[in-house]
Amino acid sequence: MAALVAAAVAVPLLTLLFQERDTEQRSRFEYLAVLAARDEMYESRMAVACGAAADSIGHAWRPLTGNVMERLKDAAPDLSVPATYSADQRRVSTKLDLETGANPRLRVGTLQARWVDPAAGQPSGDKKERPSSLQLVFGVLIPPWVPPK
Repeated sequence: MAALVAAAVAVPLLTLLFQERDTEQRSRFEYLAVLAARDEMYESRMAVACGAAADSIGHAWRPLTGNVMERLKDAAPDLSVPATYSADQRRVSTKLDLETGANPRLRVGTLQARWVDPAAGQPSGDKKERPSSLQLVFGVLIPPWVPPK
């Protein structure tokens, strides 16, 4: 009788523990993608402010690998920071598109970030497919000393 009571309590408790682990892992990857998108948004704005052509900073899907400061290497060529992306951050890829709007000094940036979800390859059955990407729309203002195109 005691074994039945222990099993009746243990099975739901174990289910909750496994769900909590899955939710924490998924939240960690989503948070890393949000941080990567936010960092790239600020880096794009800084690169344009430091003289990079706004049309040159857009890119296709690119994973977070190598040096963290790689995108800003032209802003401070003599600065070397030995910082690399962690293994979890390498699961995140970003894509940046810049479009010219009605204002020639403003570029509308669409930054997409996606991450590798370890559970995405598993059959979901009746479960709703969980997200594995996000989109961030922002503006990049061309400095006044750069002639508009």
